[in-house]
Amino acid sequence: MDIKFENLAKIEQIVNDLKIIKKQLNSNIEKRWLSTKELSLYIPYSTETINKKVQDETFICGVHFYQHQKTRMFDRLKIDEWIINNQLSIKQERQKQKIINKISLDF
Repeated sequence: MDIKFENLAKIEQIVNDLKIIKKQLNSNIEKRWLSTKELSLYIPYSTETINKKVQDETFICGVHFYQHQKTRMFDRLKIDEWIINNQLSIKQERQKQKIINKISLDF
């Protein structure tokens, strides 16, 4: 194995860079209040989709987000609840549709 000793000096910088990256990732995940851009990274929606959900009141001001002038901050915990509830309602709708389909096939 050929080790270049001049590269050993770079290890300390690499470790420091990894610590910074890890800290940034943890702070992004643990943040409660997210901007629209941060929310788009947190959930699989584009910023345009998020803005549309604000306009059509899927995301409710005072519940899912707070806005002061142009600054809009989303409550990550409320968004998590919305995602969970939305998934439950999708499952319930699928179950209802299966029942309806079964009943209609019986006639």
